[in-house]
Amino acid sequence: MSTTSAPFARRRMASGPSTGARYMAVSLSGATYESSPGRIQKQCRDVSLFLFREAEYGKNCVWTVVFSADRAELDARASACAGGLGVVLPIGRASGRISVMTDPLASPPGRLLTLSVLMLSALTIMANATISPSLPALTAHYADVPGIGTLAGLLLTLPSAAIVLSAGLMGWLADRIDRQAMLLTVGGLYALGGTSGLWVDGLGAMLAGRLVLGVGVAGTMILATTWAADLWQGPARERYLGRQGAAISVGGIVVMLLGGLLASLHWRGAFATYLLVVPVTALALRTLAPHARARRDRPRAVGGTGAVVPWKVFAFVGPLSFLFMTVFYVMPTRLPFLLGELGVRSPAAMGGIMAIMTVTSIPGALSYGRIRRHLGFMAIFALGWGVMALGMGIVALAGNAWVAALGVAVMGAGMGPSMPNYTTYWMATVPPQLRGRASGMLTTAFFAGQFASPLLTAPLVGPLGLQGTFAALAAAEAALAAGLVVLAVREARGAALA
Repeated sequence: MSTTSAPFARRRMASGPSTGARYMAVSLSGATYESSPGRIQKQCRDVSLFLFREAEYGKNCVWTVVFSADRAELDARASACAGGLGVVLPIGRASGRISVMTDPLASPPGRLLTLSVLMLSALTIMANATISPSLPALTAHYADVPGIGTLAGLLLTLPSAAIVLSAGLMGWLADRIDRQAMLLTVGGLYALGGTSGLWVDGLGAMLAGRLVLGVGVAGTMILATTWAADLWQGPARERYLGRQGAAISVGGIVVMLLGGLLASLHWRGAFATYLLVVPVTALALRTLAPHARARRDRPRAVGGTGAVVPWKVFAFVGPLSFLFMTVFYVMPTRLPFLLGELGVRSPAAMGGIMAIMTVTSIPGALSYGRIRRHLGFMAIFALGWGVMALGMGIVALAGNAWVAALGVAVMGAGMGPSMPNYTTYWMATVPPQLRGRASGMLTTAFFAGQFASPLLTAPLVGPLGLQGTFAALAAAEAALAAGLVVLAVREARGAALA
């Protein structure tokens, strides 16, 4: 697909629309304004993009608005925007604000397609947490293995290491090759590696199977995120990503309860849960086929697009995503042992308590689209970290399993709107032709945090104990939330001045 130079884009904007043409601004809050550019600037302070309607360009051509005071950045972004059409519009003092990249879609995805992509997204929750209820019994089974405590934690998080190592390649492949063939391949790896605990006995072979699982998870997660960015745009994408967060939470409930029940029969039983990937992959292959075919038939850009990764944005969201997952994965890696100290012995009970976190995350995830109408990205980040700090603090002070369960519930409430916020904030800045790679970058940050979680918390558990570790993490989360509040205030002031 060819691109239009930035000077041409500016001339078209300056020359004005032809007779009868209109500009439509779509705000970050989801409101729309159809008027002249000047009026839109006055009416809509949080403009995210323009749709320039003119017959010679088709019915629904997309113009991307970039908020920046850097002329070179504006020229580069205008020349790389979707569809070969672009316009740059510095508004007031909104310097440094993110841009929104979008491209036209003929019709919204149907229910079956939406369901299949949601289920594909939900598969990611099974990467590690599924076997969490099996950890105590698995540790006892391999009690004679030196360092089994650390190895058991690595068995839980080793897929994250494979995801970190393979996500970059998977993201590049998602932008370059047939996504149907890629989905079939990574689905097979997911099933093979996930069920390895059913049919291998040696701990080394089981660890190898977890690595294979990680590669499969990386591929499915990146494909799900990339398709979400392709199929939904603007506020519709925010609503979808909220539903995606809820779907992941529902998937977490199912796999945690199912894993706990199967682990009650035998510690290997939880590994059978990974067979769910087979019907989910089959449904996704069927419903995504027309879109994958249209993507294959689409002409590629000649001589390169000039699109660039927004590294400044990732320098913020990448480390924050890493920390988010580092703290979150303290729950499946450390909470079962804390519950054991509080008198919980049943793997099913442990699975049920940890499933509470996913239950309480659902309302916030489903409400994410509405929350975004009233709060900026930084405010949602701050809110999420603050509520998570409260939940972690309650767990740290718990004297029995009931209080610990309350803390787990509060932690989930903070997670609900947080997860879709990371993806929305990042993918909104990425050119369409780089979405696979961008998804790989965010996936790497998330799962690097998961893998690092037991390694980073291990030095705390020795001197502080489990509850002391939870208390220290709660204090760190509260401090981070306070810093994000400062950024949220700046974000709100910038929006008011725009």
